[in-house]
Amino acid sequence: MFGFLKKLFAEPKEEVEIVALASLRSWFDEHSTPLVNDAQVSLSGVKSKIVDELSSMNVLVETLRDAKLHNPDIEVREKQFMEGNRTSYIIGIEAFLKVLELPEKTEELDAYLETFRVSLERFTKATVRPYQILQHFFANETGDIAFRIRKLEGLHSELASLTKDGVAAKLTTVKDAIASLDALLSRKASYEKELKGFEETLAGFSKEKGELAKKLEALQDSVRYKDLLSMKADKAILIKQLQEHYSIIRQPFSMLGAALKKYERITLEGAHVISWYLHDAVEAVERDASLQIVTLVAMLQKALSSCSIDLRDKKRQRAMSASALITRELLLAQREKLVSLRSRLEGMGENIANHVVRDEEQLLQDSLSQTERKIEHAINSQSELQESLEKIDIDKERERTARLMAEVFKRKIVIS
Repeated sequence: MFGFLKKLFAEPKEEVEIVALASLRSWFDEHSTPLVNDAQVSLSGVKSKIVDELSSMNVLVETLRDAKLHNPDIEVREKQFMEGNRTSYIIGIEAFLKVLELPEKTEELDAYLETFRVSLERFTKATVRPYQILQHFFANETGDIAFRIRKLEGLHSELASLTKDGVAAKLTTVKDAIASLDALLSRKASYEKELKGFEETLAGFSKEKGELAKKLEALQDSVRYKDLLSMKADKAILIKQLQEHYSIIRQPFSMLGAALKKYERITLEGAHVISWYLHDAVEAVERDASLQIVTLVAMLQKALSSCSIDLRDKKRQRAMSASALITRELLLAQREKLVSLRSRLEGMGENIANHVVRDEEQLLQDSLSQTERKIEHAINSQSELQESLEKIDIDKERERTARLMAEVFKRKIVIS
């Protein structure tokens, strides 16, 4: 017995309808058609009433225009005052009625309702005094018009409710939500397809990189490449020898630096040659074809010996020792070796530059670098696309659409 009573007074279970996502649009079209038709009937009914009221208003305006005074024996001045206000009132109401032309398209109703609101506000402000004055002369006629205007205002409020808050408006909202959900699903599918394409592209790039790396490794293990490496090693040795020879040439002139600077200022001949050696002894040896510096250093020795140049004893002794190292035979030999080393280095550089393996290696390295850049770019693009995909919340949009549908169809909707 208790169980029976419990069932009797229990709240009815909420009706739930499950709609497949794939058939959502067709389901909505099928179930919304009766509601759309009903809403259209309601909308048409209100619009018809508005048309009838507007027609009645035109009749009432003509009635007011032709109305006769109940007391025709008023003063001329009062009659003129009445006529002026009647004319003003009729002009105002005709201007108001002129803009009230109902549109045929439902999507144009919002603009029409705004026009009605603004026009009614303007008409009310412009005719408040003429209306009050005419109440003393044509109370019935103006009262009928005021009643019809209030009724017209109520019908427009009803029209606004149907347009903005009615079933038709809610159905439009649901339709837009379904379109948004479809667009989101389409975008997700597109992103997933692109991501799959990136995987295939990256797989291709990785294969290409592996093949290039193998080719480069095979080349670097070849006899030809080892020959190139040997040439590069010989070149490095030659460069080191050349640098050491530069140091040997510059050393005595570095020790003579202070003395040469002083002698450069007092000598009448060869100052420009001294400046060459002070700047860079290696360049100077090549430039000084007749080795004029040998004569200049000998004259410097005499000046040092005679103390014609003011130097401290330690620096003077050092300069004397360095000057003894600078002989024509030594400089000639140094210049000859310098030319020889540079010539050999230049020839070796040309051989390395023209070596066929070098071009092959450079081509493979460039191709490998280019492939690695492609991989990096593809990975970055893939990451950005993955982030965009993760931001797409289908469940959230599906739940929002279901809630909107529930408001319209008056039952719980689950989109599966």
